[in-house]
Amino acid sequence: MKRIVSLILTVMLVLTSITTIGVSAEEAYNEVPNLTFWGKLQHSANHNSNVASLFDGTSVVTKVNGQDSGAWLPGKQWAGAWAAIDMGKEFTLNAIKLDNALNSDGSVVAGTATPVSYTLYCATDGADYEKLQGVTWNDYSVISTAIDPTLSTWTELGTYSGAEMAKFNATKCRYLLVYIPDAATTNLAIGEFHAYSPDVIPSVAFAEQTGFIKKDFWSARTTWALYANAADVVNLIDGDETTLYGAGIPSGVLPWFAVDMGKTESINRVAMEQFGHSRHYFPESVDIYTSNDSSAYAEGPDSNKWTLAAEKVMTVGASFDAAFEAREARYFMVKVNTLGLSYSGKTRDWITFGEV
Repeated sequence: MKRIVSLILTVMLVLTSITTIGVSAEEAYNEVPNLTFWGKLQHSANHNSNVASLFDGTSVVTKVNGQDSGAWLPGKQWAGAWAAIDMGKEFTLNAIKLDNALNSDGSVVAGTATPVSYTLYCATDGADYEKLQGVTWNDYSVISTAIDPTLSTWTELGTYSGAEMAKFNATKCRYLLVYIPDAATTNLAIGEFHAYSPDVIPSVAFAEQTGFIKKDFWSARTTWALYANAADVVNLIDGDETTLYGAGIPSGVLPWFAVDMGKTESINRVAMEQFGHSRHYFPESVDIYTSNDSSAYAEGPDSNKWTLAAEKVMTVGASFDAAFEAREARYFMVKVNTLGLSYSGKTRDWITFGEV
């Protein structure tokens, strides 16, 4: 009898233990870092507004080259305004947060506010996000089709307001859409965009990365040189972030450059940052290729000896950071995938690159 009671107690303890495992503690909200410099923000506002400021690490508004920096300040908040973000890769998310635009003393910029009410959508399929590429803010017929969740792949996560953390069930997302259904008297302003995950995702800040390959024996080449000297492409590997290479874009040509590292290296990342020139001359996205064949370097994009390492890496401001599976390679090529728009809202006719 004692043995039976003992067995029953043992079974009860095991069941209790199993039940406890199934009870989750309060869900964690870990901020998702900008592992690949969160890509592009499409928006229904003035295309000259500094959307890259959503990911620059600060909400304090300053002036850089006559433009607002530190916050996205598109102006009037009207019914139907929207913003769509490509995070560059898929994450499991359970919250986002929109910060207010701030003055240097920490106060909210007068006359501005985060959305009074917004509906949040996400997607893993980029087809509908792509519809927003190059759409001007007042092209209502295209916009309404692209963002209508009943006609697209967007999944509604909920309706939220202000600068409070917007929490939702853990969902896999790469593309996010913030849709503002109602107008407000205040100007729309977002200092910083944050996304959170129940998972802990390691962060490697651009300025703190280690393991960059020394450029002692590097060389670079390109044939993309409209109104420029192709030999100046060496500015991309001279160790000086203020020297640049820029050229016009011949009809039907996507700008590119290739780098010979001088020997085979183990490579898993290509990054670029530039200073001293307008972000509006930087491409919208790039593809990264690698090779061990010298003919690939000699022939550039015409060669079939390249292996695609990272596709459509989205840029923010004048920077990109592409991480990919490690491989042995001597050569890599950066080729523009999408040009993006100029100040005037037309396809760019000039591209500038900085230090690789």
